[in-house]
Amino acid sequence: MSYGIQLLIILLFSLVMFGVLNFLAISLSQNNFKRRIVAGFLFLLLTPIIFLTTTALTSIFDKGGLGVANLVFVILNLYIVNGIVILLSASFILKKHNIR
Repeated sequence: MSYGIQLLIILLFSLVMFGVLNFLAISLSQNNFKRRIVAGFLFLLLTPIIFLTTTALTSIFDKGGLGVANLVFVILNLYIVNGIVILLSASFILKKHNIR
């Protein structure tokens, strides 16, 4: 199997992992403000673990490091932005409950 296909498999695996974690964070927090805040912070705290695993898996195939850096940068930005969006959505939940 070529290196490009293996890197694509790693990218797809990390995107599936992102989707599963996002689904769990949203579905388990439901409409609870405190749970949504905890889910957002957990997403932000998971970024070093995601960084290390993605770097370790992709560095096997790219010894130069530039491809690894680009792939890890894209994936980490996705996780960080998602954590911030989850934190912001908690403030919308709080506003929605204060209106009623």
